[in-house]
Amino acid sequence: MESRCRGRTDASKSAVRSEGGKAMRSFLSVLCFAGLSALLGAAESPNILLIVSEDNGPELGCYGQPYVQTPVLDKLAAGGIRFERAYVPQAGCSQSRAALMTGLYPHQNGQIGLATWKFGLYDGATPNLVGSLKGAGYRTGIIGKLHINPKEAFPFDFRAISTSNFARKDHDQYSVKAKEFIEASNEPFFLSVNYPDAHRPFIAQVDGVPSEPLTEQDVTPLAYFGLDTPELRRQTADYLNCMSRLDVQVGELLEVLKASGKANNTLIVYMGDHGADMLRGKRTSYEGGVRVPLIVSWAGQVEPGQVRHELVSTLDLMPTFLEAAGAEPVDGLPGLDLAPMFDGRKVKWRPYLFTEYHTHSAHNYYPQRTVRDDRYKLISNLMPGVVNPGYEFTRRKFFEEKREVVAVAPEPVRSAYELMEQPPAYELYDLEADPYEFTNLAENEEHAEVLARLQGELEDWRNETNDPMRDPENILRLKAEIDACLDGADASKAKLNLTYPEYFFSASAAIPRGNRKNVLFIAIDDLRPALRCFGDPVAITPHIDTLARRGVIFNRAYCQLAVCAPSRHSLLTGLRPDTIKVWDLGTHFREALPEAVTLPQAFKEAGYSTRSIGKILHGSGAPSQDPPSWSVDPILDTNREPELRYARAENLKGSGLKRNSSEAASVEDDYYIDGLICRETITALKEYAESGESFFLAVGFKKPHLPFCAPQRYWELYDREAISLPASMAHPRKAPEFAVRSWGELEGYRDIAKNGSLTMAQVKELRHGYYACVSYIDAQVGRLMETLEASGLLETTVICIWGDHGFHLGEQGLWTKANNYEWSTRVPLLIADPDREAGKTEALVELVDVYPTLVELCELPIGSQLEGQSLVPLLKDPDQPWAESAMSQYPRAKQGNRHSRHGDFMGYTIRTRDYRYVEWRNSDTGDAVAVEFYDHLKDPDETMNVAQNSDYHSILKRHEALLYLSLEKSRSASRNPSLPQ
Repeated sequence: MESRCRGRTDASKSAVRSEGGKAMRSFLSVLCFAGLSALLGAAESPNILLIVSEDNGPELGCYGQPYVQTPVLDKLAAGGIRFERAYVPQAGCSQSRAALMTGLYPHQNGQIGLATWKFGLYDGATPNLVGSLKGAGYRTGIIGKLHINPKEAFPFDFRAISTSNFARKDHDQYSVKAKEFIEASNEPFFLSVNYPDAHRPFIAQVDGVPSEPLTEQDVTPLAYFGLDTPELRRQTADYLNCMSRLDVQVGELLEVLKASGKANNTLIVYMGDHGADMLRGKRTSYEGGVRVPLIVSWAGQVEPGQVRHELVSTLDLMPTFLEAAGAEPVDGLPGLDLAPMFDGRKVKWRPYLFTEYHTHSAHNYYPQRTVRDDRYKLISNLMPGVVNPGYEFTRRKFFEEKREVVAVAPEPVRSAYELMEQPPAYELYDLEADPYEFTNLAENEEHAEVLARLQGELEDWRNETNDPMRDPENILRLKAEIDACLDGADASKAKLNLTYPEYFFSASAAIPRGNRKNVLFIAIDDLRPALRCFGDPVAITPHIDTLARRGVIFNRAYCQLAVCAPSRHSLLTGLRPDTIKVWDLGTHFREALPEAVTLPQAFKEAGYSTRSIGKILHGSGAPSQDPPSWSVDPILDTNREPELRYARAENLKGSGLKRNSSEAASVEDDYYIDGLICRETITALKEYAESGESFFLAVGFKKPHLPFCAPQRYWELYDREAISLPASMAHPRKAPEFAVRSWGELEGYRDIAKNGSLTMAQVKELRHGYYACVSYIDAQVGRLMETLEASGLLETTVICIWGDHGFHLGEQGLWTKANNYEWSTRVPLLIADPDREAGKTEALVELVDVYPTLVELCELPIGSQLEGQSLVPLLKDPDQPWAESAMSQYPRAKQGNRHSRHGDFMGYTIRTRDYRYVEWRNSDTGDAVAVEFYDHLKDPDETMNVAQNSDYHSILKRHEALLYLSLEKSRSASRNPSLPQ
């Protein structure tokens, strides 16, 4: 059971960081001790009365609701503290109540969904408020529902009206039962009174209460709906009637307390368990769902008339109650004691507050995490781009005309509802300017710093509270369990089999392996930075995104030549294409450098086992082989079998390897070759885990290389029409003709015109297919990460993921690669070292830098001939100053799409922070024949060559000089006389 409680036991880190660090915690501890000592002195232990209403936000008169009548709660607030910014950890009944009773977030305690749908605590032995207060000598009672599994974990001395009582039967019995409990003894008590109002059904009047119910003519809908219809007004009126009836019942309860003579020594807390079951309320992470009323009153101890604006959570109540009762504190609680605020003083408080969402019943699984500061709020949707089932659930049950009403709503309300139905990865709201969260600012450049800051805080919190949903496999596995009980819009509790407490924290103990690090080296063919962690808003890549949170993202990495073999041979030798004399697909680096030591060879010579699975050096011919690099023969490195490329019958017919350019097939992942590559890699990892042998394991996935073939389910992750088209599908203006020639790769497929012309439908299908293949490979990476963790290798393995070059998907009128432009030369590079913190750098780096980086990380000697520079300093400090430029190159023939060797022209390109310079030289004479210059500040899509624009003369000359210096450095930096100059 220890692993299940890991979220709880690790939560102490969260309490420290999220409240501002150790200094803050020390400050608060001193303040709490001094404050409560002065308040309590030698007085008897206070009683604690916790009043919880159901399914309502701060719709009370004292919170400014203009139509409702709540004089009792208004008076309670006037006599104590009204917290304006109070939140529950999750907007669901069981989830909120379990968090209140354990002092832990739902992902820490396990109650992530409704108890009536079989969700429950990971461990019934988790410390809770009831047990802790009983240990301090308190009588404990509950009136109304508990709604947490297992209920036996909460050892109340007294229980009454344990049903939900949504019919509101015998509502006067709540005060009757309270009187029975309060007057039964003079021992200090803790009593939780849980009312059914304002849960649905919204009943306008029960036994004459309220005496004058509101109607739709009396009210307007709650402001955070953004909509106004007669039906919404009717629902709002009846909801507010429930609130007025609640107020009457609370009045009856407080009269009982007063008559007992115990009111003056009773700490009274009133709260709602979450927001109203209305549009954009319950079951969401919006303010309407997670913001609640919270009132604290304590005669003689709490300064009356306070309105506090600190960010408080109902998680703060357990530490507050335990401190007030003199009970033993529970270690690791993320909440804070509220006592320092009781006397009205100004206190230093938490700068950030966090909430979350998982599911409610089986109908609305859509995990989210949120963070807010004093002004801004960030929602992270953990299944971005997927339709949120909760949207349709609310519409179908409570507001059938929703779609029609939303369709004619004004902006930004209409867009807010559309976003809610299919949310993006992030939603960012300015709660000061937009308190009802209608305008998402996540893609607004003016708020980029705020977005990044809140993303960082959220990620830190998730790490420190051991959020099991950092692992996308847990997200998908739980989804599969829930989906198994669904039949359309209906769900069967009998068919729901939940095992998440068993796997959320299932990680094997690491196997001792000495001090040597292993390397998992993952090459992904034709992958541009089409990953969510690299900022691509379309890509659905949860597994690589998770890995990115363990490593450093090199956001501006560039290959040395944008086709497969030259790029790969350059990286694997640590030398540039001109040095190894590899510029095409048919040349092996050992023709020019027979004694070169490759990256895996360096590990092999240091005693590592080195293996190659999949495409590493190249995918065919002599360039794909290099026996000195490997301890055993490579497998799955070349593939000439159509059956491993295609699955559909129409593509298995014919001759040659190029059938259709894309395919979606209802097959398992392991049908295609990349699934086999993954499976073989998993076997190798398990063998290494068992043997304890140090390894350099190179894995080469072949997608998203054409043809775009992937299992159907990865295509279904995307809405084709939602995948944006390129900003420009025309060749850059004033670019030389040979610079924008097609590589001729796509044209070889039988469903593509020989001249390369494409219909718009084909453009969309190809872009869709590329992203489907990216998600397919992401899933294979996820399988590898799961194996690393389960085998105990994760904490001793450096993981390097890289794309061999970029890829054009119609941008600049180009397809595939083989040019000097940004889309072809920029690549994803991610390095995760278990000894380094995660981060992201905008430094200009090159793939030729990977070799010296990996050997330094594993403490191998760095060869003096290498032309790259180790990126280890950037792993330590991603923001430090770095190189001014990165260099790539590409050859062209005078005629035709393909070149041989160095071609007739060689184009060298320099990429600096703000510009791209390309100089085309005659390969025989070295004379410049054409120049291109692109201003990325004004033209990030490289649509206009401004080399002839006199405004750029001086900066262009500066780049010309940079290229000259880079080429000279390349020729001399090897410092190895055996290398050709």
